Order: sequence, then structure tokens, then C-alpha cells
Amino acid sequence: MEFLGLSLFQFLAAATAVSAVVVALYFLDRRRRRVVVSSFRFWSDARMERHPLPQRRIQQPWSLLLQVLALLCLLGALADVRWTANALRSLDHVLVLDASSAMRAADGQSTLLDRAKNLAIRYVRTLPAGDRVMVVASDGTPQPASGFEEDLEDVEGAIGAASAGSTALNLGEALSFARQMLGRSEAAGDIIYVGGLWIAGSEAPAIAKEIENLKVIPIEAELSNVYLEKVVLKPSETDPGLWMAYVSVGNRGGVRDVPLQIAFGGAPVAATRMRVPSNASVTLPVEFRSGASGWVDVRLDVADSVRADNVARVELPRSGGVRLQICTQTRAPFEALAKAYPAWRAEYSAASPCPVAEGADLVVLDRVAPAGPLTIPALWIQPPASPAWQSRTVSLKEAAVSWNAASPISAGLRAKDVALQNVDVFSPATADETVASVSVGPIALARRGTVPQVAWGFHPLLSGMRFEVTTPLLFANTFRWLVAASARPDEISIGTAGSVLLTDLDSAEGGDLAVVDARGTAMPVAKGKDGWRFFAGTTGLYRVKQGHRESIVSLTLPEAPGMRWDPPKEKVLAGIPAGSGLEGPPRWWPWLAAAGLLLLLLDAIWFDRRGNDEAVQAKSWNPLTRLLRRLGWKEAGARHGI
Repeated sequence: MEFLGLSLFQFLAAATAVSAVVVALYFLDRRRRRVVVSSFRFWSDARMERHPLPQRRIQQPWSLLLQVLALLCLLGALADVRWTANALRSLDHVLVLDASSAMRAADGQSTLLDRAKNLAIRYVRTLPAGDRVMVVASDGTPQPASGFEEDLEDVEGAIGAASAGSTALNLGEALSFARQMLGRSEAAGDIIYVGGLWIAGSEAPAIAKEIENLKVIPIEAELSNVYLEKVVLKPSETDPGLWMAYVSVGNRGGVRDVPLQIAFGGAPVAATRMRVPSNASVTLPVEFRSGASGWVDVRLDVADSVRADNVARVELPRSGGVRLQICTQTRAPFEALAKAYPAWRAEYSAASPCPVAEGADLVVLDRVAPAGPLTIPALWIQPPASPAWQSRTVSLKEAAVSWNAASPISAGLRAKDVALQNVDVFSPATADETVASVSVGPIALARRGTVPQVAWGFHPLLSGMRFEVTTPLLFANTFRWLVAASARPDEISIGTAGSVLLTDLDSAEGGDLAVVDARGTAMPVAKGKDGWRFFAGTTGLYRVKQGHRESIVSLTLPEAPGMRWDPPKEKVLAGIPAGSGLEGPPRWWPWLAAAGLLLLLLDAIWFDRRGNDEAVQAKSWNPLTRLLRRLGWKEAGARHGI
């Protein structure tokens, strides 16, 4: 017997409490009799009448019996009492369905995941009626697809809705999660794993041998696959339109001669062939040119089991350089600076006020004002006095500069004693962000908005600061902050989802590493011996920031498994009978509810409590009276209202 929602102890406790309350109410019956009299003269007011002591004898025991039976029936209906196919109670099972990237592999006209779904449904239909099943679809992380469901249609619906993920199967996490869920059940059954034998990592999880109630339904299939393991795109330092692609290709199978093609905007820009040994990976550098922003596709032209890992796609930013307009009367210092950055295409203007050139990405205003309202980002160097920039001039030979560590413009700047000579100290507005300051006030401000602007109260190229290492980095950080196009990433990586290892990063240079996804959510990052590592459960675009350096990691490739798992033979199910599903146990709650209502109706008819003359008529046809008289209990029945 099983009580859904109530255990046996809870049901008995509730039944005892309800029965006790009903019996107590019958002992406290203070009903008055209605008497017809000719006058109220000799009768006192009923409201002033003292109530009699509680009854110590039940006046209507048969009514009490009907009431208790009715309430027990209604309580049983609420508890949904039923007899199950098992001896005492049904069991709970957890079905772990392999939904990893390896299940994308095609096996004829269907995938391995389709085969796993069919076997899972076939097994569920062989379970005894009344057993409950929880479905867990697992790849790199286990995801429950349903709760413990008894309805066969709900379980099959959860299995059919599963789809292959982008990460390899973490078998240890999946089995650990299943054991944890099953540990919360009062009647634990089995953990059933249905899926392939290709898992992440290089060692089989020990938990697979520890779980005694584990059953494995394997999907036997050979995985012959050539896949893109990683693609790293780096812009050239000297040629603005040149990119270098480092393509890593892995092979699970025999030796393959793989054609490789790189396309930009759908048009081929590079092609080559690479030979990949068996069960190994090879990295090949390939050059291509792209001066504009657009989509780059790296493709392996090969037919294998998994097609999704043969194409990697990422959007490249514009790499043709930044059109920079410099309004200045002293052109020479800026020319020397522009030569250090080939991506900056500088144009000069000596007019004052300076007309902003059409098509410019950024304008530098060296002690001059623009001819009209600004519509592009601007760097002001010692701007003229105006309501927009309020400042006062202060003479400083040497000053201890305090850089704002929270501002990206001052990232990596540590110089404190800087020869500034005459500086302008600003009166910042409410929305202005201080980039650098001295003892008398801020000397560099950043203003966000539709048109971002930066103002310096000093001239780094005409003071002693031109000999500082800080100066080129300050210009680069400022241009990076002002114009997104100038902030070309140091590299763009295309990799697989799952555990991502970032190497060749120096934490001492730019501080701690930060990784954010496309929505701006920070990802947990851990520092290890080999580098920085974070976990990406889904494919997407991630930005890696460290100081002034920034790289883009596009995780669009499915993760390849690391090894083949050999489950213990005693846990493998050799064959599954083609069960069609047993009918569920009969539900008694409608009949119990109807019986409870019927008993209450009989009690209301046989034992009228209205206290009027109709009660005499009700007693005259009460069927219990005849039974009591035959048993010789006539007087007892009369005393009890029967």
C-alpha cells in the first residue's frame, strides 16, 4: 500500500487526530430540546440559563461511527491510497541519458542519441507499474529533465526532448548527481545509464565501480572522427590587414589527409592540406588577409562521424587600421608616435578651430577647439577654457601622479614621479571619471556618453613626460577606450566548450585574469600550474581581459571525448525485453471520496439534529431500530436516539 503525499505513519497519525476530534465533539454535545408550552411565565430566559456540564456519555454512537468512517474515507481519498505492483511500495529510479557531443555521431540514418532514446524508452516500459523514474540528460554537467514521475508518458516525453550538448560526457559528475538524487528517496531503486562509452578525461571514474545498483545500457559504435581542436587568429603587428591562423586538428581513427580551407565572407582566402596521424593532433599556421570586419570560416572538407566539429566560425573586427585626425600646431612629436602604431592612419590639420574630417574614427585636439559639435570620440590635450572643461593652470616641476586603478585608461601605468611642468587642474562634472590626479586635483578625466571624450591637463609630448615609458601606453589605452575599432584583440581563439585552458598569460603584467561571456557575466577562473582555466558549459563568445590586453575566445566547437570507457561486465544489461508498459495501479480515491460523502449523507438523514418534530418521523423509519430490537437492545437503542 502506498500513500502519495502521505507516509503510512502520517496517514495513521492524521486519522487518529481526526477521529479524536470527532469523538470529543460528541462528548461535548449540548443540544437543547424544543418544548411546546402554553406560556413563558414560568420559564426563564434561555440566555440567562447556565449551560449543563459536558456529557460523559455518547448519545448517538452510530452517528459517531458513520462520521468517523466518512472522514477516514475522505482522508484516504486525499492521500490517494493504492496497492502497487511491488510488495510494499514502489521504487524510484534515476535514468542517466548520455546527451554529450559524441552522441551527435551519425549511425546510418539516425544518430547515437536516437538509438539511446529508443533503448531508454524500451527499458522504462519494462519497469513494474507504480515505479517512478527521474530522467537526467548529461554532457559536461548533469541536467535533470524531469522529477520522479510515475506516468509513463511524462517519462517518455522527457527522454524524447533531450538533445545533444556541446561538451563531452563527464561520467563521474553524472553518476554522482544520480546517486545524490536517489539518496533523497525513501525507496531507492536503480541508476540506469543509457548512452555511448566515450567520455571526457583520461581515466574512468571510480564511482562507476562503487555504485552497486548501477545498470549500464551501452550504445556500441565506433567513433571515427577528424575534428577542429582549436583555431587561434592573431593580427600582424606590422601589416594591418594580415592575419595568422594557427589551426589545430585532431584525429580519432586512422591516418587522414585532410583538406583545410579558410573563407572570409563566404569567399575562400586560403587553402591547404594537412596530414594528421592516428589518435593525434597537428597544428598548422596559415596566413590570410582581411582588411574589413566580417565572418571567417575555418573548414575541414572531410566526411566523418561528427560533422559539427568540422567548421569553426568567428567574427573578425576591422583590421585595416584606425583613421586618426590630429589637430595640432606641432606635428613632429605626433608623427614619431604614429610610426610606432602601424594600425593608426594619422591625418593632420593646423586650422583653429579645427574642422573634423568626414569619416574619421577619432580626433585629437591639441590645445584647440573643434569647429562644430563633436560627433566622434575625441582626445583633448590641454583644452581651451570653456563651459565643457573648467580648469585652472598650476605650475608643477615634478608631481606625484596618482593613477586610478579602476579605470581601463590607466591600466598598467605605475609611474608616480612625472615631469609635467605646467598642468591644468580640472573641476570634474558629476559624470566625469578621474583617470589621474595630483595633490591639487584631477589632471585627466574620462567622460562617457554618446560621444566619449578624454581630457588631459598636460601635454605628454611637449614635457619631460615624453621620455617616460608611460607615454606610449597612455596613448594606446586612451585610444582603445575611445574607439572600439582601435581596440583590436591581441588574439581570437576558436575552441571547444567545456573546460578551457588559457596559457601564455602573465598575471604579474596586467593583474588578475577576468573572463566574461557575451552577456557580461563574469566566469569563475582558477589559476593552475599550466595556466588559467575556466569552464564554459555552453557554446558562445567569451572575452578574456588582463590589464590592457584583451582576447576573444569563441567556443563554437563541440568538445571531443578523451577516452573510451569499459563498464564492469556485471553491470551491463545484455538484452532488454520489448515491454509495452504495464498499466498503473487502480486509483481508489474517487470511490473513497464517494463513500465518504454517502456516509455523511446517511448520517444527516438518519440522525436529524434540527431539534424539531421532524426528528420523530426520521426515527420511525430508521433501519437500525429493527436490528436493535431483534438483538434485544430495544431500550438501549431508545436511549441513544434510535
